[in-house]
Amino acid sequence: MASTVPAEIQAQRQRDFEEMMTRRRDPANLAKEQAAREARVRERDEPWRSIVADPARLHGEDAPSLRTVVAWQRLTPDVALTVTDKAARAALTAAGVELARDLAANAAAIRDAEGKFHTERLLRLVRGEPPVAIPALLDITGLMDLEAVARWLVFHEGGYTLTVGRWVTLEERDAQGAVVETSRVLQRTIGLGGLEAACERWATWRRFAAQAVTHPSEADRLQAAGFAVLRSDPQYRELVDEQRGQWSFVPADEAAGSEERSKEQDPRTVATPGPRPLTDAKLDERIERRTRHFWNEHQRGPATREELSNTGRWGARDARVLERIKVMLAEGVLVETERGLKVDE
Repeated sequence: MASTVPAEIQAQRQRDFEEMMTRRRDPANLAKEQAAREARVRERDEPWRSIVADPARLHGEDAPSLRTVVAWQRLTPDVALTVTDKAARAALTAAGVELARDLAANAAAIRDAEGKFHTERLLRLVRGEPPVAIPALLDITGLMDLEAVARWLVFHEGGYTLTVGRWVTLEERDAQGAVVETSRVLQRTIGLGGLEAACERWATWRRFAAQAVTHPSEADRLQAAGFAVLRSDPQYRELVDEQRGQWSFVPADEAAGSEERSKEQDPRTVATPGPRPLTDAKLDERIERRTRHFWNEHQRGPATREELSNTGRWGARDARVLERIKVMLAEGVLVETERGLKVDE
């Protein structure tokens, strides 16, 4: 089919295209484009550069970072942090004392202002004066910065012991209320995965930083790669994944260990029946129950199959649990919503 565009317009488009290609091939223009790209990269990485350039901030040892670590300890349930490095322990203790002092002063100021508010309310009202201003509550949730906590954990590795979460026993009962099955489940606060991911990124960045020191001729490229890791560039995802599990801080399940030792020391010689096999139907019931429990606890569903699978022990391999979740999604037992996975009622 013949073009309906007039010949003079086609010719003009061709000239414009050729002119554009000529400009692109011009060394001066190429240099400008390269400089612009480098400027965009520097601007994008500037937040990371400012942290890396400050050793105290990088190691989580500046005042705001230490305050953040203390706030994280206070706000996160079931945190057991024991700092063995004397200098690090002293710094965190001082930050904790200062934060406690600020919280106490804030609470006292609020009490005083509230008392004055009620005492002078009527007088101020008839005088046309504004009421006594009450100071805002010092909310330590505003101090939370998981990146700063992650840096402290990574760069003080070996100077502390840490576990986060606790093991609880879940009981499954029959219609008469009798316990028919128990399982051990690790309960952890929501959002801990973000801290683990941040630790994994900073631990990987540390590897690039070390290589930049030993290979100065490649320092620029290694530093650029390190910044790419910090901004979660998918190019380095496999390398970051090598840190998986090293920063999860899962506590030992002492109760489960006691049960195993008890079984090993059992002097009885009478054979006892082995555990009942976990059928797909029983595993599906557990998945439904865990999904409902997740909604009740967090007012949302697990964002991914992996998040649902990581909610605790199942009595089955991870691969099998993920496969059953996939089947339940395909069968419509579970559905994906804007607020996460949900049991289709």
